[in-house]
Amino acid sequence: MTSPDLELALFRLESSLWTKLKASRDAEHALRAGLRATMEFFEAPKACLAELEAGGDDAKLVFELPDAGEWDLDLLGAFLRNERPELRAEMLMAPVRRRGRIWRVLALKDGDFTQARREACSRVARTLSQIIEQIDHDRIVEVRSRIDRKIMEELRPKDLFYQILHGLRSLTGYDHSSTLLVASDSGEALQLAAEQVAWRKGKSDRIGMRFVVEPRLRGLIHGGEVYGFERIGNRWKDWTGHGAEALARLLDSNPGGKKRKDPYEESMLCAPLSTKD
Repeated sequence: MTSPDLELALFRLESSLWTKLKASRDAEHALRAGLRATMEFFEAPKACLAELEAGGDDAKLVFELPDAGEWDLDLLGAFLRNERPELRAEMLMAPVRRRGRIWRVLALKDGDFTQARREACSRVARTLSQIIEQIDHDRIVEVRSRIDRKIMEELRPKDLFYQILHGLRSLTGYDHSSTLLVASDSGEALQLAAEQVAWRKGKSDRIGMRFVVEPRLRGLIHGGEVYGFERIGNRWKDWTGHGAEALARLLDSNPGGKKRKDPYEESMLCAPLSTKD
């Protein structure tokens, strides 16, 4: 395929991806469909998507075509860590970004790949990243609109709390639980006002639980930052770089990672909600 022919074919592929995927509500589904189209376009016998393990540096396969392919996870991990590994001639890799960071690596192998095709693969990955960004944006707008409508309907505070938690689950796809905690007037404690448990049916038995907030933690909460944590053994690691591990320890439903029948959180997001006061 000559350069002008490749350019025209690329334009048609990008247009087709936008047409077929932009209305999707599921970024995961859209990316897998995009991988199939990319694999067919480059006539690659094998393709996969990989990501880094949560809180770690090791790569894991998320999706592969066909199902029984063999992949070099060390190579995929090095690419995801932006180490610029040297690629073999029969392999293509390109980053798929989401929310400002590398989310997945799209990889093809066992094909006849020229330099022009390598550049074309990167362009397709950028298109898929833009489509996923649009999907995420549309879902956020939808969830916010739903919550706004519920506020206008003058719901009881408790009902509004659960609307917020339901919206967060639809956006993040968490598989453990979410809680909404309300600060006391003095700000010295947080009370668990609502909880949605994803891994089992039934009501939460923790409603009303109080968490005493030390002065340093109040400062972290008042800063308005969103914090992210991963559990490593019996410790929490703040991967957002704010040194806020004490906040995760305060809210941990299983302090110290003690063994128990109920599953405990492997990761945690904490986001403060502020009123005008």
